[in-house]
Amino acid sequence: MKKKTKGKVIMPILILLIAVCLLCGTLGYVESKKVDDKDPSKENKKDFKVAYRYYVDGEEVEEMPENEITENPDPDFEGATTKTPSYVFEKYTCTNNVTGEFDEKKWEFKPDLTANTTCRLYFIKGTHEVTFKVSNGKLPEKPEDQKLTVELNKEGSIKITPNDGYKFDKVECTNDTKAEYNSEANEVKVSNVKKDSVCTISFKISDYSVEVRASNGTVTGEAKSANYGENVTFDVTPSDNYKFDTVSCTNNQVATYENGKLTVTGISNDTICTVQFKPVRYNVTLEVTNGSLITGTVPTQTVAEGGTVSFGISPNEGYQLTGATTTCNVANTKIEATSGTVFIYNVTQDLNCRVTLKATN
Repeated sequence: MKKKTKGKVIMPILILLIAVCLLCGTLGYVESKKVDDKDPSKENKKDFKVAYRYYVDGEEVEEMPENEITENPDPDFEGATTKTPSYVFEKYTCTNNVTGEFDEKKWEFKPDLTANTTCRLYFIKGTHEVTFKVSNGKLPEKPEDQKLTVELNKEGSIKITPNDGYKFDKVECTNDTKAEYNSEANEVKVSNVKKDSVCTISFKISDYSVEVRASNGTVTGEAKSANYGENVTFDVTPSDNYKFDTVSCTNNQVATYENGKLTVTGISNDTICTVQFKPVRYNVTLEVTNGSLITGTVPTQTVAEGGTVSFGISPNEGYQLTGATTTCNVANTKIEATSGTVFIYNVTQDLNCRVTLKATN
């Protein structure tokens, strides 16, 4: 009888203990749930809202651009193609310090929501158009302006030739597009093309250096600058007893000399012109009547302007040197015969002179 009484007492106690444990566990869960509800980081993210705004090349658009891929001929490999995305994701910004990442393959933005936010997604076109305009030059296809499509992060080039007589001055582009002009290849190369842009190339009239040098003469103003097609004149004076001979210019330029003026015409290149002056010389011829020139004396001699020429003569038999008469074809020419020598002074032009010997008494 005592054993049965003991068993009846133990069972209620065990049931009471189990009930107490279950109650404590339930109260603990409820309290922990209250703490979790107070922690913002545990709050249900589905309750946060996100608004999107989209931008293409810095300008806002209504919808996110579509992820399209186009194929274009590869300029470097015949028959090959290159794949170019229509748009490229650039960056994002979200309010309230919300972060996230853009999935290029799925073409979607995945925010890590910790608060309500507005996220701005920025895209760049995969290709842009550069419009070229030229002043005093020629485009390959159109006279006024021409467009060139350039892929993002790549370079593009176009031939632009200056008009005759013009040379490169400057090139300016909008929207931070960079451009360089190669004067040897007549080519403009553009880079950093991140927006549709306009590049204006200006050519200015060419100016050239003209230098003149003189041999046996002097030049007033040895070097001058002249524009394409102009004429330039220099004062060029020969030295004493020299006269104009020839003139030549480098780079196929043409010059003429007249009355102390050298004129370079139709200038189209840098040039150096050289004027050659030669000594002024005259021919003097002497004939002897009743006598002859001594051996070794030629009948015609050349003399510089203002110079003196002499001839050796000898009388024929029965004639003498004394009392000889002299004449020249130019009046007032100074000529004298002395002791077997004839002198002609201050020659300023070609002369024909004669000496006549008198007979011996």
